[in-house]
Amino acid sequence: MLLGSAVDIVLSSVEERYELGDMIGVGHFSQVHCARPAGSLGEHSIALKGIEQSVLNDDEEALAMLVGECRALRLASECSALQSRVVRLREVLGTPSSVYLVLDRVAGVELFTLVERHGALPEPFVAPLMAQLCHALAALHSIGVVHCDVKPENLIISHYPAEGREADGESSLPPQLTLIDFGYAATLAEGESCEGLAGSPEYAAPEVLTWLSRDRRGEPYGGPADVWSAAVTAHVLLTAELPFELPDAEDADEEALAEAARLTSLSFEQPEWALAEQARAWVAACMAPSQADRPTASEARALPWLQRHPGDVTESGGGEEGRLKPAPCTPPPVELNASIPDGCDEA
Repeated sequence: MLLGSAVDIVLSSVEERYELGDMIGVGHFSQVHCARPAGSLGEHSIALKGIEQSVLNDDEEALAMLVGECRALRLASECSALQSRVVRLREVLGTPSSVYLVLDRVAGVELFTLVERHGALPEPFVAPLMAQLCHALAALHSIGVVHCDVKPENLIISHYPAEGREADGESSLPPQLTLIDFGYAATLAEGESCEGLAGSPEYAAPEVLTWLSRDRRGEPYGGPADVWSAAVTAHVLLTAELPFELPDAEDADEEALAEAARLTSLSFEQPEWALAEQARAWVAACMAPSQADRPTASEARALPWLQRHPGDVTESGGGEEGRLKPAPCTPPPVELNASIPDGCDEA
């Protein structure tokens, strides 16, 4: 796998082109800084995701993830249906010490942060966001991109009602969703499927978790894995709980978490489901254990729950029922410590 094919511009230092600001994120292999064009006095509207060359030289997983992320984001940037729904990759820079992905800095807050602040979110607020997510996933899948890590931490929301009141100056704007972090993303030609572990076990589909076994080959997967993850995300947003019990902290290794997800039995016992019959049906359909039984992202968007909330809403946060209120937080996420293959093999 050649890194050179992913780099647009080679510089002796990133400061030749961008002025770095504060660090705003840390990944498994990377650090993210806010930035602005060199010599500019404007806001730091750029996110620079940097990965050290030494890491890429020594770690095949890191190199595969970087190349896969660049490929997926470039395809997404060329798709008009994904404008504003997916973080935009501007360019990729190479220096002697690091490689940098130059991304638009997405304004807003992670959905996971909203759940931490407010607990279960109101159904009129969640449904339009799930419609927007399904729209983004359908467009990605149509161009052969599988995100492989859909979860609340990778969904940024802008224009949302804040702490029981509408955000200053944004009262007429509906909440908007942007999908970020394509580090596990795969790009598929027709007839190809993904192989290997990817993403987070709490949100990973059963077919993805089959790759935990070292004794046998796992099940190839694709777009339906993203649909499963979207449904788990909806469950978390609506109830502030995963659709299965996490093992005790002392037993919470990767395989125990994966087993809990594999044995998911949807009970919908939480009180939030009492008046959300269509939402229950949507989550149940999208979490069908067999990927062949799940709707596509496009079909999921057409199910009754999201047909009532197509995504271009003006009332998502309106009224007392749509306001966000403080509530207990949910458990922290757990990442799979697993490699992703160089690419995807034919099924």
